[in-house]
Amino acid sequence: MFKWCEHGGKGKIIGADRQGTASMNNKRGSFKQVLPNDNPHTGFSIDAGHPNKIHFFESPIDLLSYWSIQENKLQNTRLISMNGLKPKTVAQSYIEARREGLNIKEMVLAVDNDQGEKEFIDKMNQIVNADLIRADIPKGAKDWNEELKKNGKSIQPVASRLRNKQTEQELSMNG
Repeated sequence: MFKWCEHGGKGKIIGADRQGTASMNNKRGSFKQVLPNDNPHTGFSIDAGHPNKIHFFESPIDLLSYWSIQENKLQNTRLISMNGLKPKTVAQSYIEARREGLNIKEMVLAVDNDQGEKEFIDKMNQIVNADLIRADIPKGAKDWNEELKKNGKSIQPVASRLRNKQTEQELSMNG
């Protein structure tokens, strides 16, 4: 379960999605569900430092995989799962970050490496100021989770830290 919290994972819970790990014979290959919520143009997010960049991903697993690969290089960025390819999530996330007082200088589309995602990148370059948008797609893999596995790594270290951080937040909110 990936809880969506406001302000890069630091605010109140506003939604969630569930993703299974067992293989299923369906289009996605495993169980995935976005739970009903009042904020359809948001998703699971994490802040690394004080964000002046936003990275967008197709799923929470891709977000965590990318974070695991780039962990020591990611600074002052907000990582957001769009749960698909959603231009409105990109726009809404930028607006929300500005409302929080963040000076966003770059938005990175860290999407899968296939034709649909390349069309999404082209579309976003037409909608958003081209100086603000940059693409970062996996080289030689279909998505960031496959790229992570190809390099012999796992999301366990960052996932464990994230679980500990969420538990700390829940304890401070309840106690």
